[in-house]
Amino acid sequence: MNGFIQVGVTAARDPMTGDFLPAVPLFIEATDAAQKSADSLIEDIQSLFAARFAAYMDATEAAGVAVP
Repeated sequence: MNGFIQVGVTAARDPMTGDFLPAVPLFIEATDAAQKSADSLIEDIQSLFAARFAAYMDATEAAGVAVP
């Protein structure tokens, strides 16, 4: 497997203004182990987001708020 996997982004701050400079992607070498780890992380995040969204929907329903 050749190539790279993007694992995030980073942005430094301008020392004069404190504003963010353009974001720069962060990469790791694409190996079989890295791909398995990325796939596992995606599954974990999906589960977390699904649970958070379910809690949000339950709370809005309990509060009587209509969510389209």
